[in-house]
Amino acid sequence: MDELSDLELTLWRFRMAGHEATVVTRGFNKVPDLSQLPVELLFGITNHALLVVVKFVEVWDAFGSLAKVDTRVVQARRALQPLVSRIQVWSGFDQHRNTTLAHAYLDKQGRPVPPWLAARELKAPTFHAESILLLQCVVLANLSLSLLFAPEYRRTNSVATDSDD
Repeated sequence: MDELSDLELTLWRFRMAGHEATVVTRGFNKVPDLSQLPVELLFGITNHALLVVVKFVEVWDAFGSLAKVDTRVVQARRALQPLVSRIQVWSGFDQHRNTTLAHAYLDKQGRPVPPWLAARELKAPTFHAESILLLQCVVLANLSLSLLFAPEYRRTNSVATDSDD
């Protein structure tokens, strides 16, 4: 396989986040009534969902730097901004990820941060339905990107598949 361009590498990263989001969303869709799931299991799954959403936002931020290379980036960002804006409603997402979801309850200075802080301050999602909605935003954005950048997206197939070729 040839080396991926910066745009293709970014699309591959979107694709990976989109794949994770799709798998988790499919799991939710198989459960007729989420209230029947143990709340502890739902808590763990939605926390993973939030990690996937944060991954998407991280790639989204990097995607903007490619506008100078490909004008379609600007068009894509404009078209998908409503989905991304829905995610960005939560101003404490990064803090919640860094102190609760991915790391062990410390801020950058090493001070303790309780896991409920961002949620209590309404800076991170507090309801499972909100996490699921944000995950669906990632799925829709990824689908849109795969259509807007179809040739480049197809070039990522060899990296996205599970083979040793």
